[in-house]
Amino acid sequence: MQTFSEALTTHGANAPSPLPPPMSGEARERLIVWMRQKMARAGITLEALEHALMADTRAALAVQYRDAYGNTWDGAGATPPWLNRAVAAGQSIEHFRCAGETY
Repeated sequence: MQTFSEALTTHGANAPSPLPPPMSGEARERLIVWMRQKMARAGITLEALEHALMADTRAALAVQYRDAYGNTWDGAGATPPWLNRAVAAGQSIEHFRCAGETY
């Protein structure tokens, strides 16, 4: 997933923002009250919400590529040297793709 800065670089300053601008003041307070009411009606606690967000974070860090030696890469950032060497030797990067295991 691109950061906001990357999106601006890729799509230009006129591209739509992926997130609305931050809220402040009374509108923000009303939104918080509304969200707390909806959470209370659904039986969602702040602890449960935190747990779900942490699970989402772990899923985002899921292993995308793994070799026979246990080297892993989540697909973010620069390609690691072990994978560069394998691809340079003629192996397809898809050979190393795995089914989203977590670290």
